[in-house]
Amino acid sequence: MGSRRRQGDHGTGFSLLETLIAVSRLGIALTVALPSHRRTARERCTLAALTLASRLRTTVQASTWFVALTGAPAGGTRG
Repeated sequence: MGSRRRQGDHGTGFSLLETLIAVSRLGIALTVALPSHRRTARERCTLAALTLASRLRTTVQASTWFVALTGAPAGGTRG
């Protein structure tokens, strides 16, 4: 006759060993990738801050030149 399966053994899904191997691979991959991701995120944040500072400097310079050339207040009048 044919081979019999044990009761409760459905033959589907993952074994405990396969799951442990997959989790350990994921842990190793994260250990390697996380420092690189943090470094990249920090570089992007620094670049964004430098870009913002550069735009602010340009705005202040333009405002200063406007006041110097026209003698008018750069912010306009209030009231």
